[in-house]
Amino acid sequence: MKTLIKFGLLVSLAYSGQLGAGIEQEIIIFFRGDINGDNSVNISDASLLADYLFSGADEPDSCEEVWDVDSSGSANIADVNFLFNYLFAGGPAPDSDSIYCVVFAPTEED
Repeated sequence: MKTLIKFGLLVSLAYSGQLGAGIEQEIIIFFRGDINGDNSVNISDASLLADYLFSGADEPDSCEEVWDVDSSGSANIADVNFLFNYLFAGGPAPDSDSIYCVVFAPTEED
């Protein structure tokens, strides 16, 4: 689950040159386990995480803290298992704490 918000302080720092000219920042709020950012935790999240971790798929757009579904400190096969357990075996849900990811995107210079 994600909500996109502009964070005025970071944006103003970019324009003052403290973070570098031509860089725009956004803070994206995710929830642990929503790997693909579609606002739900489902089989596609488990599949995307497994593909990334073990098949060389592209890195998900969410940040690494989101991938750490079991809150162990790192993303690995245990997180994929945690998602399957939650989705299909009545296991515990991922932490509901919000995770704030800062996304830096270069902008074109005028």
